[in-house]
Order: sequence, then structure tokens, then C-alpha cells
Amino acid sequence: MYQTSEAYRKAIVQGARTAIGYIADIDGNILLGQEQLQKIDIEASANSGENLLPGSCLCDKLKITALDPTGTVISLNWAGKEIVPYLGVETADGAETIPMGVFIATEPKVTNDCLVEIEAQDRACKLEIQWTTEKEHWPMTLSQLVHRACEVAGLEWGSETFPNADLLIEMGAAVDTTARAIVSYAAQIAGSFARMGRDGRLHFQWYTKTGREIGPESATRQMVAQYTVPVFDQVRVLTEEGDLGMLYPEMIESTHPFQITDNPLLFALSTSPKEEQQTALKAIYDQVSQITYAPLELDCQGDPSFEPGDIITVRNRYGEEIGLPIMEQRISYTGGLSMVVKSLGSSSEKGVVQGPLTESVIALRKKANVLQRELDFTRSEIKEVSYAADAIVTEVNEITQRVDGLVLSSSRTGGANLLKGSSARLGLEEWQVDGAVVCDVSTEVYNDTAAGGCFILGLNGRLGQPVSAVAGKRYAWYCQYKLEEGASTAAYISHGSHRKELEATSKWKELTGSFVAETPEVLVEAMVEGGTLCIADWTITQGDVCTAWQQAQNEIDAGGVKITSKGIHITKEKDPFQATLDNQQVRFRNNDTGEDVAYFNKDAGRIRRLLALGEFTVRQPDSECGAMRIIPVDGGAFFVIND
Repeated sequence: MYQTSEAYRKAIVQGARTAIGYIADIDGNILLGQEQLQKIDIEASANSGENLLPGSCLCDKLKITALDPTGTVISLNWAGKEIVPYLGVETADGAETIPMGVFIATEPKVTNDCLVEIEAQDRACKLEIQWTTEKEHWPMTLSQLVHRACEVAGLEWGSETFPNADLLIEMGAAVDTTARAIVSYAAQIAGSFARMGRDGRLHFQWYTKTGREIGPESATRQMVAQYTVPVFDQVRVLTEEGDLGMLYPEMIESTHPFQITDNPLLFALSTSPKEEQQTALKAIYDQVSQITYAPLELDCQGDPSFEPGDIITVRNRYGEEIGLPIMEQRISYTGGLSMVVKSLGSSSEKGVVQGPLTESVIALRKKANVLQRELDFTRSEIKEVSYAADAIVTEVNEITQRVDGLVLSSSRTGGANLLKGSSARLGLEEWQVDGAVVCDVSTEVYNDTAAGGCFILGLNGRLGQPVSAVAGKRYAWYCQYKLEEGASTAAYISHGSHRKELEATSKWKELTGSFVAETPEVLVEAMVEGGTLCIADWTITQGDVCTAWQQAQNEIDAGGVKITSKGIHITKEKDPFQATLDNQQVRFRNNDTGEDVAYFNKDAGRIRRLLALGEFTVRQPDSECGAMRIIPVDGGAFFVIND
């Protein structure tokens, strides 16, 4: 865990906090500021399989989405550049940011006229270099071997000491391989995993208690396996499958052993004196035999100081606590900070746990004990989750998941936000408005908010919307706001009878909270007097916690396409026309002239210019009598009238 101040630890758990994010070079020069960044995603792992395993050596992945209307960002020489993402929060003592590691960028991609995507991997990608150990000087200690692997890859070693660092490695370990494989083999012998630290150096680490916790006020989704992964009760080292191997401790009936097979750095150990064997295996055992846990996946407010290898405490709303060793982590910055952390593990029925090594950067991994979701802004209310060693059976209201497909008894689009038109990109049609209220979808707001727009309330502005609810149920809310003071300013947001006064702030400030609905309809409103209030990403969902914006059910705003329960509207700046289809009309409008090209409602239709290819007929419905036809012929047309 990255060391932070007391002020940071207080600020990061607040419901209302101001997040910070920017990209710098390794000298600290800012390359992309908050005004340019739309999103930062960082994926990090300490584990390469389904179970808690020493020996992993993986790269963290970084993806940046930045606003670039002038082409300034794309013009920078990104390919091969070492960059550092910084994430943090405003504290009582000022801004405090955390370096998230040193990453090597690839060539950026332009996704549309004004957005650029940049992907990067941390320095561990340098370990993919080919390396032969034949020309090395043998024997060497495990520590010397790791230092040599770092030297070959152009990396700096960061761990002063680690288990089995002084173990002698003999000539028999010489193989043609990659520096990554050697580091993985060494990490396995050290009972550790290998990761690049926030300082840009390679470290051997193992799971460590941090004393930090995540409470129900910070979590949006928590899924816990209905079993506990037992501690490793024995270490087995085999040169091949079926080998009797070396064991520690010996003379026990093991139920959950950790097994190392075909690690070339341990070949010579099999011929060493028994005492040396037991000393080396005991060092591994002492490291890996301390952890028992229940696999867990948690969506929560983002805390950049957390990293894979940290053991944190997760506390639910009933006061129950569970330890979570972070094996996988994804943290996102979109003006606010959100995070997903996971621990993996099979049930005790699985038996022997092998220790496969990986040379891939980030592999696709099957997780028998974790239900993985990739649908943004979607929440499902799960009644019961039962885990087995090789399957998951999930009973969900009106949802059935099967191996060969997904059956939905009722489908929906959009998200679970109870507020309609919350992005401000759909106008004010769904809202009750008094005074000066406008929608702002400018480039600056688009970059600073998840929804891409905000509502601006001026003077005595009021914005409200009645929301359907279930009396007695708890609902959570989230928003961001800015408040510019005048001579005498008062502003608030309210959810039914639950009202929160707003303090002046020139930067976007996050707010979260919850309330119990007292009636089947709850009036949600924001109001300002004598100032200017900007409010964005306003979201209300059923549950205890809400920390990110999502759209309403049956509501989609994707670029120039807007879909709501009332219809479809298609328009885009600089496009020659726009189209609207709803339950009242079908309209095609010329954007240059502002006139309708075609318009239809239930009673009539209008077409400004019509070209009929072939015969054109006008007649009464369901009758051929009295029809008029215009039939084109060479050199002219026949007009035919049937009396």
C-alpha cells in the first residue's frame, strides 16, 4: 500500500470529495491535465490463475481517453514514452496525488474528431526480452540471478531482501528463455509474486495486512463466495508429475498443498542434503501458509493508495467483516474515482493447487468462483449466489443465465437511474423548471463529467422531477456540483424531505447519500438563490450506495443518437439533417434551412420535394375507382383519370 497522510485517509472516504487526475512524464512535467482527460483506466494483477499462487509476474495496463479538439495531444511523440498517471483527492491540507507506476505508451489512436485513446503497459513489459543463462557465472544466489535478469531487461531491482534470497542456484538451471520466466521462477521460490512498484522498480511481494477497511458507505456491489479457501498446509516440489519430490512439512496428511512442478531453478536442490532442502521449502511454506479467505468481488469508491497484494477489511451494513487480499484491481478516473477489487480461489474440494507460471502480459482467465460483469452502469439485485468448485449458480429476479446462452424474461436498455434525462444532453423535457435553468454540453463540461453535460441554475433557478419509489425502501444518490456565490447565496438539493445545503466551490465536488422513501412518489429538486449552481451526473438508484452516474432505464444517449421511452432522435453537429421518430410524429429536417423535408403524424403528411420513379397513383383508400395516375413515357407523361 502506498503511504499517505492522515489528511488523505480522511478525505478519501468522504461521500463528498474532489478527485484529481493527470498524466505526467517521469520528470513530473504534466502532459495531460484534468481539463483534457476524459477517463483513466488502470488494470493491475498479482495473480495469474484461479487460485492464490506465488510466481506471477504480470504487467499493469493503462488506458487513457483524452479530449483533443485541436490535435495537440495526438501530435506529441507518445510511442515508447514513459509516463506516470497520478490520482488523488483534495484534502484539508491541499491536493495529495499518488503516482500509479511508470508506463510505456504505444501509438495513440483517434477515435473520433476530438477524442484520443492512449494505451500503455508498465515497465514489466521489458521482461519479455530473450535471455540465455548459459554464459552466466555459476553458481549464483537467487538474489544475484534476479538482479541479473533485471540488468538484462533494463530494469531496476527494488526489494532489499526476500525469502530464499541466498539459495544457491547451480549450472543445471541454465535454460534459453525470457527474463520474465526467470523472474517468475525466482518469485515462486521466494513464495512471492513479482510486480513493478509505484517507484518504477521491480519488487517481490506477498499479501500483507494494511489495517485499512472499506465500509458499506463506500461500496456499491459486494459478492462473496459461500466457502473459504483454506491455508496451504504443505509445500511440494516435484521435478515432474508422479515424482515423490520434496515435502515440507513431512509426515502429515495434507489436504491443501501448494505444488511446484518443473521449476529449473530447483533441479539441483533435489540432490542437496536434506537439511538444505527443508530450509528452502520451509521459507516458502512460512510465506504462503498464512492466508485463509473467502473469494470476494467488490465495486466501491476508488482509493489510489490500494494495490494488488494489500489485504484490506470489507465491512457490510450489518457490521460483518471479511478480509480481502487484493489479487486483481481496476481503478477508473472520470472526474471521480471508482474501483473494482477481487480475490480468487477454489473451494477445498479442488485438492492440490498447482503453480503454473505465466509469460503473458495479462491473460484471459476463467474464474469459477467469481461472477464477472462487463456491462457498464448496470446493477442487478441478486437474491442468492451459490458457488461450487467449477460452476456458479446465480438465482436472480427474472434473469436466468445458462452455459449456452442468456435468457431474459424482461429486457431493458440504459441503466438503473430513476432520474430521467439526467445527462442534460436530452434537454429539459423530463424536468420541472422555474427561473433560469439551461443545459450545458460544452467541451469543458463534456470533459469534466461522466454524463457529458450539466444543468446550470442561475438567480432563483429551480430544477425538479418526481421519481417513482416504494415507500419504506432505501435509495442512494450521487451527483457532482459547482456553486458560484453572489452577494447572498443559498443552494440545496433535496430528495423528498431529505435536504442538503450546498457550500460554494469553484471545482466539481462529488456528493453521495441515501434516504428512505416516505411516499410512492419522491420529489427530487435542486435550487439556488443569488448565485449560479451547476449540477451534473445526478443519479438515484435503489440500494445503500451510489458512486457513479448511469442513465435511466430505456434511455440511451450515444453520440448523436438519443433514445428515450418517448422515441428516437438522431442528430449530429455538421450533419445535413436530423430525424425524429416518436409516438406523435415522424420528422426529417434540413439542418441548413431549418425546414422539414418530410413530416408525418396520425392525420396527415407533408413532403417538400418528391421524386417518384415509375408510376405515381392517387386514389381513395381500398378503392380503384376515381384514381388518378401519372405514367412517365419517352418524351413526356400520360395523366390517366379513372371515373
